[in-house]
Amino acid sequence: MGKTLRIFISTSGLSALYQSIYAKNTKGSEDQDLFIVDALALKPSQKGPILQAISHHAYDWVVDMSLPMAENSSQVPSLKKRLTRKAKTLPGFKQVYDMLYQRQQAQESKKLQERLEEKCADAFGIDYEAFKLHTQPLVKLNSSIKNKFPTSDISYFEHGLGDYLDVMDDERGAKTGIKFHCVFDEELRAFQENRGLKSSFIHPVVSEKGFLQDDLKLETYFPLINKVELPSEKALVLIATQALKQFEVSDAFWEKFLDLCVDRINEPSQYTFLIKPHPRQEKEVIEKIIDHLSAKGLDVLIWDKPELKSLNLELIFKKMYGKVAYVFSPFSSAVFYLSRLYPAKETQYYFGIQPLFEFTQNSPPMYVKRWKDLYPLLKEVFGKHVKEIH
Repeated sequence: MGKTLRIFISTSGLSALYQSIYAKNTKGSEDQDLFIVDALALKPSQKGPILQAISHHAYDWVVDMSLPMAENSSQVPSLKKRLTRKAKTLPGFKQVYDMLYQRQQAQESKKLQERLEEKCADAFGIDYEAFKLHTQPLVKLNSSIKNKFPTSDISYFEHGLGDYLDVMDDERGAKTGIKFHCVFDEELRAFQENRGLKSSFIHPVVSEKGFLQDDLKLETYFPLINKVELPSEKALVLIATQALKQFEVSDAFWEKFLDLCVDRINEPSQYTFLIKPHPRQEKEVIEKIIDHLSAKGLDVLIWDKPELKSLNLELIFKKMYGKVAYVFSPFSSAVFYLSRLYPAKETQYYFGIQPLFEFTQNSPPMYVKRWKDLYPLLKEVFGKHVKEIH
């Protein structure tokens, strides 16, 4: 068999790590590996973990298609964006919006295709007998690669819980031949089979030991892990926040959610509350979270350095393993992944999506629907070791 071009595309450090572990473990003598950072706007602190993750494997080519974004740029949607989100669901306007959006997408796709061809000229200029695309669902470059190599074998690697919604159905998975590499492979397989759906497209992305396997050496590829400093005198309560303001969730949600978290803890004053903000977390929300917990007389620490905000909690947790008593989040991927990647009986994991729906009156309906669609998966697929608070 002749040469095979294996293309890997990612938007996050965690998914890039999954892909790179797979690439290293499966590369054949005739495989040529190309890694591409997807064509979206990234801050330096967001792109850094991706480039660190891919050092796990010796790619033949690495191409950066991302667009630069200043570190202090706000990623909260503008007023125009928020109004458009709501208007495009209205009858009449939706049809016009969809038509204009498709026209714009076609123009952008053509420009993106040209840019991709130019930046990947060395990799694309070789004769291959086969093409394999390893990517995430819905990334910008997927259609461009499929147009270029329509016979590509396609594998998706997860980067968040929403990916499960995008690939779990029979049509997107088993019928099309697309493979899905995921953390909760056993649970998703059972979920599908219990509903009479195919599950052959589901594959594991990590071993049973998760990120505790001895040969993974996360600290080598992500040196920032070694710079994480933790308080030593108290056990930790870890709160992973989410950038919900961009979906117009009322800030009042956080007060209710934090109260629910504190109520679950016996003698909360005996712990240090460690806040890990989402990379796109709004500064004013972080301040409100700190103020609310501090008003209760609790010790509060926050990781607010840009490089720590953008490094996946799933990676940082390697330094915290065994020191965290509780982990809380509304429904962040992190709380579920930690329960699987770092199995530990002494850590209690909690999520609380139900209280959120009391504060979504102004949220775009498409996001509220997606969160509600995700709920059965939170309970039956991801939540084996995660309790619900409400």
